[in-house]
Amino acid sequence: KKNRRRRRRGRQRMHHVFYRFLMFFFALFALITITITTKKTTTGTIIIGFTGPAVDDVFADSDATHSNNINDNSNTNEKESCSSLRIDDLINAKVSSKPFKHVYVKGFISKECVRKVNRDFPESLKRISTYGGGNIDEGALRKRNEIGGHFEAFLDAMASATLREAFERVFRTDLSNTFIRSTIRGVATKEDGRIHADDASKVVTALVYLNEEWPHESECGECGKLQLLARRDLRSNSTPANDAYGGNLLAFLNPAAFGKNGGFHGFKKFSSTRKGGCLSQDAGCERKMVQINYQTRVKLFGDDEKKNGRRRKKKNQQDFVRPNDPRVRDGSLELPGGVRLAIV
Repeated sequence: KKNRRRRRRGRQRMHHVFYRFLMFFFALFALITITITTKKTTTGTIIIGFTGPAVDDVFADSDATHSNNINDNSNTNEKESCSSLRIDDLINAKVSSKPFKHVYVKGFISKECVRKVNRDFPESLKRISTYGGGNIDEGALRKRNEIGGHFEAFLDAMASATLREAFERVFRTDLSNTFIRSTIRGVATKEDGRIHADDASKVVTALVYLNEEWPHESECGECGKLQLLARRDLRSNSTPANDAYGGNLLAFLNPAAFGKNGGFHGFKKFSSTRKGGCLSQDAGCERKMVQINYQTRVKLFGDDEKKNGRRRKKKNQQDFVRPNDPRVRDGSLELPGGVRLAIV
């Protein structure tokens, strides 16, 4: 009897060890499967709304893939890899009401994605001599074939329905009957930073800053950092100057779009007289950003259509067009470059 009991206990111990080994094997198999699926996602799907360090890991894996596969398919995958926006961080961010409604999200795109977007950033916007200052329409850069790669993927993500719906939720306003207009800036010039308020056609403005670092702190601490103001005066600032780098997002609701006063914003200008300052160099004061405006109307033609120093309007041509115009809806009216319908 004692021998039988010993043999039974021995078999039970063996079964116990076997079951534990089997459970470990299945757990390991599941982990490997999840890891492979994640890597495949980077090359087969546009990732929108992921948060946390996993996004950075995805981009790191994607880098190796793209460097070894230089063909048409890999170019498409490269476009997709930097369309990742941290939508959840935006939706969960605190909306401040002073001096007017705005939201600030640090690291709205990952540092790795900022680096990749900068790699494909339009060359003409990197120097004052080829830039000239101000925000440049996406359409003008497309005409010069300067939009592509990760930068194009990022612009497409910024104009996506996913982001529009997130802003609708954050600001509790309907943006379905608007245009989405994209503009890009490369450097700050001596004229930039003027305090102003947007006209009533702009409902929501969103800016994503693309400098990988901020090299101007020692030259001028607050220069180039946008401030939201209660009045047309930098001293009326009720919020800290926002860091204009690292993929940070600043978005605000325009009071004028709702018949209210205010909405002033601007920043401390860089000095053009400072010896050795960034404005004394052709590279200028690097201040890369992409700006998205949700607008209730857009201009049909620009200031480049001039004759004898005056802008000329073609016969029967309107200055502005609205999203509900039937010609816009049926596609018979061509919109300015870089302007899209919020809902097609």
